Amino acid sequence: MKNRITFFVLCFLGSASVVSGETKDLRPLQVQDPSHIIAFVNDQPLTVGQIDAWSSLIAPPTQNIQSEQRRIQTLRLMIRMRAFVNAAHAEKFDESQEFKKRMQLIYDSALQHLYVDKKIKTPISNTELKVRYKHYIAALPDEQEIHARHILLKTEKDADSVIKRLSEGESFEILAKENSTDGSAAGGGDLGYFTKGQMVKPFEDAAFALKVGEYTRSPVKTPFGWHIIKIEDRRTKRRPSLDESKSYLQNLILHERYQDLQKHLLTHLKVSYPDPSIGKEMGVLVNEEMIDQE
Repeated sequence: MKNRITFFVLCFLGSASVVSGETKDLRPLQVQDPSHIIAFVNDQPLTVGQIDAWSSLIAPPTQNIQSEQRRIQTLRLMIRMRAFVNAAHAEKFDESQEFKKRMQLIYDSALQHLYVDKKIKTPISNTELKVRYKHYIAALPDEQEIHARHILLKTEKDADSVIKRLSEGESFEILAKENSTDGSAAGGGDLGYFTKGQMVKPFEDAAFALKVGEYTRSPVKTPFGWHIIKIEDRRTKRRPSLDESKSYLQNLILHERYQDLQKHLLTHLKVSYPDPSIGKEMGVLVNEEMIDQE
C-alpha cells in the first residue's frame, strides 16, 4: 500500500511535465539552512526544510534530477497547492467531518509507515545477503534454456506452405522476415533465450523437444496462431552472482522482516467481534494471505 500522503500530493501533479521543462535552464539554488525562508505565500513562509521534506515524498531518489532543480519543482508545486489549501480554509473545509475523517486515515497511514520504516529498514549485513543467496539462488537446480526462432502464421495451410519451402533449403530467417505475422519478424523470428514456463504450453513442449538446428516439421497451434519453431542453441542458464542479486535479496530480507514484524504484532493484538459470524469469516489473522509487503 503506497503512502496516502504521497497519493494526495500527487493529485496536484497534473502539470508535472510542464514543471520539468520549465526548470531545464534554471540557475541552481545554493544549498541553504533548512530554516531559511524561500518564499511567502499570503504571508505564510515556505522554508528550505519544508521544500526538501515534500520533495523527498514526491520525487524518487533514483530520479535523475539535481537537488536545486528538485527544490524549484517542489516550490512551484507547493505554491500551486497552497492556492487550493488557502481557498479550502477560507470556506472552512478544514472544519468539516469529512476532512477530519480523511485526516485520521492519513495520520494512521503515516504512523504505520513510519513505524515499519524504523523497525525493518535497518542496515542489511553481507552475512545476511550471503545466507539468502545460498538458500534462494545458489541452491537452485540447474535450469535449461533454449534460444529459438519462430514464424507465426494465421492458418495451418500457410504454415504448411512455409515448412515446404524450408524443406527445400530456404533460409528460416528470411522466411520469418517475409511471412511471420508478429513483432519478431523484423529480427528473423528471433525470440532470444527462454526457460520452461515462459511460453504457452504447446509452444514450450514443441520447442524443448527439438535439438539444436532442428525446426518443427508440423505447425504448432497456440492461441496466437500457427508456429514453425527452430532451435538455435541450448544451454544451462547461468545463475546471477551475489552482486547481481543484491537488490533482489535486499528486498527479500525487508519482506521477511515485515512478515515477522506483522506476525508478532498480530499475535499480541486482542481482536473480538460482537457478531460471531464476522469472526468466522475473518478466520486466522496470522497466515500467509494476511502478510503482504506494503
